[in-house]
Amino acid sequence: MITDSVRVCPDFQRRRVLCLLGGAALLLGSTLAHAAPAAATSAPAGPALTQIDLINLAVRQRTLIQRMTKLYAQILVGARTTDAKRLIQEAISRFDTLHTTHKSAASGMGSTNYQVTAVLDKISKAWAKLHVDIAKAPTEKALPDICSQCEDLSRLINQSTGASAQFLSGSPIGQLVDRSGKQCYLSQRIAKNYFLRALGQSAEEASREINDARKEFIDNATFLAKAPENTTEIKFLLQLGATQWPYFDDAVSQSHKSSTDLDYNVATTAENILEVLERTNLLYFKLSSST
Repeated sequence: MITDSVRVCPDFQRRRVLCLLGGAALLLGSTLAHAAPAAATSAPAGPALTQIDLINLAVRQRTLIQRMTKLYAQILVGARTTDAKRLIQEAISRFDTLHTTHKSAASGMGSTNYQVTAVLDKISKAWAKLHVDIAKAPTEKALPDICSQCEDLSRLINQSTGASAQFLSGSPIGQLVDRSGKQCYLSQRIAKNYFLRALGQSAEEASREINDARKEFIDNATFLAKAPENTTEIKFLLQLGATQWPYFDDAVSQSHKSSTDLDYNVATTAENILEVLERTNLLYFKLSSST
């Protein structure tokens, strides 16, 4: 049973995370403070995008899809609803920006990229519908359709980058970019399935998804922590993210019916973890661009 004193921890930890991230940005020459917003809303435009740029765009879009679904279900659960309503609009805006960048890059590559362009056209149509539906006031009746649309859109985005995993596996830094990007995605997928389970939506399937994603998340965290390429900044962020994981993991691992305390903890720590992971992924991405 989560006590009231434990319930306070994620909020206290969130303030600590934000303070530490701010301090790190100052100590490290404001690298993180300037880089993180850019990574969240934009990417290089036009034909200059490399394969790893496109993969990075796709990972961010797929993470945002999981986040939007999570926030939609979170509102229905009644956990931090004011924050969730604000964040879902922010996620919609960020996805719009990234998709526009993706389309612009593809159009600059000419007719040789017809297959990618065709997939992006499908993404545009699927996103146009989801954009309308997910911006509406959430209802439990609409939730299964929202989930289905999100999964379909995520699969399409995955198709838009070709054999991305194979490409990234070709170098040590590519594997770090791949795994750190997956961590962002997995954190939101775990939280999404927690809230789906709390609502009684395919509860057994949601529990399986949580267990599988938890195992992958833990494996990736171990891999990243041991990477010899880790800079001081990356080590700091990985340690910061590790302080949030116990609260998050404790809440999502409890298979019994959710409680207000558990819902609150997941809503808070999922955002804490994502904020740190996105910054970590950005630093790995920068390393890959400089090698």
